[in-house]
Amino acid sequence: MTELRSDRLTAGAGILAAALLAAGFVLIGVDSPGPHASRSEVVATYVDDATNSRQALGVLLTALGGVCFLPFLGYVHQLLRTRARQGSVLPSVAFAGGIVLVGGVVTAAVTSAAVSAGTYFDAVRVDPDLVMTTVAAGFYLHGFAAMAGGVLIAALAVTARQADLLPKPLTVLGLVVAAASVPGILAGVWILVEAAWIAVAAGLLARRPALSGVYAS
Repeated sequence: MTELRSDRLTAGAGILAAALLAAGFVLIGVDSPGPHASRSEVVATYVDDATNSRQALGVLLTALGGVCFLPFLGYVHQLLRTRARQGSVLPSVAFAGGIVLVGGVVTAAVTSAAVSAGTYFDAVRVDPDLVMTTVAAGFYLHGFAAMAGGVLIAALAVTARQADLLPKPLTVLGLVVAAASVPGILAGVWILVEAAWIAVAAGLLARRPALSGVYAS
């Protein structure tokens, strides 16, 4: 019973991780300047205390989401090792994709919010060119992270289909989400789509028996 509870908690951590990462992404991105923003608009945005507070909170939530994602990723790796076909590389592929995903998202969040954090120092003056450069870098980092997330989702979906771990429609949808992560680099918000799929998959996996096969009494 203890092992079952532990497995459910680590699997369920994926739900919390997905929610925190999505919330952090939204909080950081909501004030990010668009491609047609003027220099004066960029400066006005980043000297606003409300913007800086939202971005600081976004970075914090992203970091917490990354911490919560690690036990979920460990659970997924162990689950795939026990259920994948002998000699399959999918468990290692999923683990590598998950590590790059969470590392990329956290790095993107810090990069995107770097100028905002710098405004807490009195001597800092907002440089709109620097703002737009860091926002663009964060955009691409989120895109690359989404591609890594696609690797994780594809490996999990394939193994889940083979071992009947998740409903077939969800595994098919996972493969679609994973394939779309490649062009998704042009739409940074694709990370939100992946977060939604991971949250649903984590919720269903959390309801399964313990990895050892011991069922709750």
